[in-house]
Amino acid sequence: MPDTRTGAGHFMTGKSSQIHHLDHEAARKGDPDAQFDPGMIHAEGGGVPRNHAKARKRLEKASLQDHPLAQYELAGCLRHGKGGPEDRKLAREWLEKAARQGVSEALFTLGLHLEEEGDDDHPEATGQLGALLLHGMGGPADPDRAHDPLIHAAERNDVAAQFHLGVLHEHGKGVAPDAVQARDWYENAANRGHEVAQDALGVLLIGGGTVPVDHKEARKWWRKAAEQDHAVSLTFLGIAYRDGDGAPRNPERALARFLRAARQGDPLAEYSVGRFHEEGLNVPRNYDEALRWYEKAAASGYGPAMCAIGILHEEGMGVPRDHAEAGEWYEKAMRAGETRGCNLLAGMHIQDEGVPVNPDRAAESPHRPVAPEDANAAGALHTPGNPPGTEDSRTPTCNLLCQEARNPAE
Repeated sequence: MPDTRTGAGHFMTGKSSQIHHLDHEAARKGDPDAQFDPGMIHAEGGGVPRNHAKARKRLEKASLQDHPLAQYELAGCLRHGKGGPEDRKLAREWLEKAARQGVSEALFTLGLHLEEEGDDDHPEATGQLGALLLHGMGGPADPDRAHDPLIHAAERNDVAAQFHLGVLHEHGKGVAPDAVQARDWYENAANRGHEVAQDALGVLLIGGGTVPVDHKEARKWWRKAAEQDHAVSLTFLGIAYRDGDGAPRNPERALARFLRAARQGDPLAEYSVGRFHEEGLNVPRNYDEALRWYEKAAASGYGPAMCAIGILHEEGMGVPRDHAEAGEWYEKAMRAGETRGCNLLAGMHIQDEGVPVNPDRAAESPHRPVAPEDANAAGALHTPGNPPGTEDSRTPTCNLLCQEARNPAE
């Protein structure tokens, strides 16, 4: 959502007469910021005496023009009786309007209000509170407090709350890890069409542990999510068709799924499409096209794609042979937490291929710790601070991506 406060700083620094001149000119043109900005100035006392009554009046006008932050601020005035009578019912209505426009603070505040009031009529908002407490969006994360609002909403058939309970139980956030409970909650949400729950359920079903491995069932749920064009599930279906997990190998179907996901920017899918072109799987071998897809995936911080680009340069496939360029890509992959990049770079140090011979660097490269600022480049594929090859604390989808990154199909 665009920051609708950007005009406030300009008004804050001006003199009162300039505020009023710009305010009246913009208000005449129907600009909601022309009401919101002066409203915040009056509320905070920036350049004019603090006046909650004037602030509330301005915020009301901006709110009626669907200004989301004005709606959120107005709700605060109404809840606490600033600038006029207290009206908690109307405050909730404005919070709901702001929340529907994506103001995360409004979702968080609304959930807290409903929790305080013990309101059973708004399970969606209570579930949103649980999700915010679980993930720390719009306020501090507090997994220990997330369970109660989530279970309250899930038992009242809030599908998003059912999904988040699955996440909570799978990863042991505020409760002991319980894959069976996670599966049950994911399945409740998945049966009601929640695409992310369908994806997560599929991943859980191939992960082992206390939930029996069932590739066929996993594929069924990924297919349902893919029917809703869920990019990660499309990628997993592509992997299943490529490798023959739960069904006969079918490269044509695999490539079709990878392409659909790649066009949505999924890095593993982009990398997989590149592999098809590099190896001539179901398409004519085309190094230029392979490089194009690898570069897309690498731009998202995907380490295996960086390694693949390095190999193309090292071997001179579709590009001039350039060991120095290859070494740079292996270095990038290593910094993104990709073990294979470390090994490839170590080999170049030993063989003096475009980089100085450095046996000590060769020995350290495969085990070099990844600094948190470097690991951030890997995005959802690797949690900063965790060495490659260890389980991270992200979603099961991300864990499977890590596994694919560490063990790409040959």
